[in-house]
Amino acid sequence: MRVKKLINKLIAAKGESTNPNDSAPSSEGDAAMIKRVSVRFALFFILIFFFEELLELVIEIFALFLEIIHLFIELIEQLLEDILEHLLHTDHHETETIIANGVLIIGFVGLILLARYLPRLWRRIKRKFFAVWLNYKRQKYSSWRALTQLQKIKLVSAYCLGISLILIWLTL
Repeated sequence: MRVKKLINKLIAAKGESTNPNDSAPSSEGDAAMIKRVSVRFALFFILIFFFEELLELVIEIFALFLEIIHLFIELIEQLLEDILEHLLHTDHHETETIIANGVLIIGFVGLILLARYLPRLWRRIKRKFFAVWLNYKRQKYSSWRALTQLQKIKLVSAYCLGISLILIWLTL
């Protein structure tokens, strides 16, 4: 086990990827690299071009989701009202008062539990975010180091061309 870790450290120090799932950029052909960059810029262009429509779609989906939740809550409330009216022999106003007080108590208990759990949750999210970010940076650094000088020039040129074309399109 220690030998494997040592070999991985030596490979990582040379700039090669230690993950067998990573495709090394040096094995990637120039045309494939340019195609990969072009696809990224095409997707970015589509995102910019259709941003308003995509935003409206997301808002509509969110509104539909909220409406479904609202209908579900109304169904549960109606079921609780019927059950309480039959079990406790109460009228409609008394049943609504009982349900409202129960919801307030459950809500306050939920807020207290959330307030107690939130710092721990925030630390976990922050720790995972930094771990993912460092892994991403390490992978990109190792991919960059694995490129030849000519591939680096082509890659930078492709990114410069893509950014220039998007900026020209945005300023039209």
